[in-house]
Amino acid sequence: MSIVDEFGYRLPLSVASANVDADNGNLILSFRDGAGLSLAGHGRHDAELLNALLGNGATHAQLMALAGDETDQYVPGFLRSLALRQALEWFFGPPEQPLCHLQSYSGTYCPMLIALPAAALRLPLSRFVSLRRHGDAAILDNPEVHARLTVAPAGIKLLDGLFDPVAGQETNNPFRGFLSCAGFLESPQPEPAARAAWEFHDLQFHDATRQALGLRPIAKHDRLAGTYPKPSLEKPLMSSNRIVLPAPADRSSPPFAQVLAARRSIRRPAPQPLRLDDLSTLLWQCFRAADVPGRPDVRLWRPVPAGGAIHVLEYYLGIRRCEGLKSGFYHYREQEHALYRLPSRPALEQRLHHTAAAAMGETGTPPDCVIVMASRHPLLARGYEGIAYRLALLQAGAAMQTLYLAAAALGLAPCANGTGDSGLFEAMTGLSPFEETAIAEFALSGGPDEADEENKESR
Repeated sequence: MSIVDEFGYRLPLSVASANVDADNGNLILSFRDGAGLSLAGHGRHDAELLNALLGNGATHAQLMALAGDETDQYVPGFLRSLALRQALEWFFGPPEQPLCHLQSYSGTYCPMLIALPAAALRLPLSRFVSLRRHGDAAILDNPEVHARLTVAPAGIKLLDGLFDPVAGQETNNPFRGFLSCAGFLESPQPEPAARAAWEFHDLQFHDATRQALGLRPIAKHDRLAGTYPKPSLEKPLMSSNRIVLPAPADRSSPPFAQVLAARRSIRRPAPQPLRLDDLSTLLWQCFRAADVPGRPDVRLWRPVPAGGAIHVLEYYLGIRRCEGLKSGFYHYREQEHALYRLPSRPALEQRLHHTAAAAMGETGTPPDCVIVMASRHPLLARGYEGIAYRLALLQAGAAMQTLYLAAAALGLAPCANGTGDSGLFEAMTGLSPFEETAIAEFALSGGPDEADEENKESR
């Protein structure tokens, strides 16, 4: 069967009705959620084309037949106006039971059926495309074109030759043509340097959590409401070994502009260790929980911002040396301004410190303290759909800058880590990574040696 009989178009299933306004010829689409869309008309066959696109939709050949004696540009122009408003989907196979359908998340995506040379059908799948299971179906996401292809159970065999263009050339020729038109195959041109700089996971994450002149399922929404109970805002105690921190030091702070100018990444600890009163003051300034006016039972306010004021970050301290505090691994409770010492695991604690040193490019003495930021992902996922992990990373970034400024004002030696070991955090806490996982680390040591200028690298 020819690709023109397999390549089809349909209005999204969210469209309840579509018609042409008799007064001005505009295309009027009404959605099931009550929203509406008006588009400029294109010609005398608009009503027939709209009607054909409702429900199961129509193949390219069927739409061209409906256009009759109109020019070749009429149908593409009509379809393009719908696609650029995300009011069009594409499918492959018979309209009554398509083998797969294609959705766009962009206001710039508009794949059209075009004649393809045989060489185009032998191109490999784009290196940015991912394949995963979704129930009985399969999903191919392509962040480069901001589109998703859902393969129905009846079409799973289409994937047999997906990674072997030569072997799949004859049996999957029409499908590979569909993939090529949709932008899912690699370009035959040499990869530009700018594109080569993007790794697969970076582009996947970027596209999944951003808009692209279109709409994505990203919203302040609880997608698990009615299915699972919400996690508690306050994390349960991690141990019974409580250490009340001293009151924050009452000391004058340099002007804010001076603190900004003094901020440095200092990788090597000074001869003098971190002191407990400095650590207490820093934690108080950066992370303390404050009462909400009129709500003495709720302590939601923090110096560090968070999406929807949902503070999902928990702060853990790996102490190597601190005057006034034993070495070990501690959980900081912002509500109490207290530390809770976790069971001792010397080998893991040592590994935590050396991992932080390696992340800073240091092979010498590890930092005095490693602050581990762990995200309670389920808590934030119940408030936001599509961007929960991104919001946690943004909060961690804000926390890092706050730590930098507070450390600079206190004369301490701070340095953010570019990466860390989430498996190590899991082993040290016994927590499920789905419940809570480490997403950022920050090294902190006592005041820097003023004579060691090489140790003060600005970032």
